[in-house]
Amino acid sequence: MEKEKNKVFFGKAKTKKFFLPEDKEQWIEHRKLTEGQRRNYEDQTSHRVAYNNATEVVEMDMSVGSDRKALFDIAVVGYNVWTEDDAGNESLKNGFETNDWSWIQERMDSDISQGLLEDIRDFNPWLVPTETKSKKK
Repeated sequence: MEKEKNKVFFGKAKTKKFFLPEDKEQWIEHRKLTEGQRRNYEDQTSHRVAYNNATEVVEMDMSVGSDRKALFDIAVVGYNVWTEDDAGNESLKNGFETNDWSWIQERMDSDISQGLLEDIRDFNPWLVPTETKSKKK
């Protein structure tokens, strides 16, 4: 009789492909963040909050765009996309290279960026803003 295989909870990467609209050949792959990756992301995106008792004014530093970039940088692990440079030359970018990913990110259509952000949040539920989470009964 064959021994039952143990279920692995730690160290096993979980990834998901976000397919570009109307194209099942092009995708961006992202991962479910581990506790270490989550801590790294949260440390990168923590902001100062200050409350003035006398004036009852709360001040908070925010960098929404930089926070999104930090999330993309830590979550995205691969891609298979066609790109076009300034001279009109097309090339397939496949795999993952930091310089290519930075270039792709800077030129990504904002609708695709929003879709990728939502897909990463769906795959990492702790990223979904609290007020939009539905309560389980």
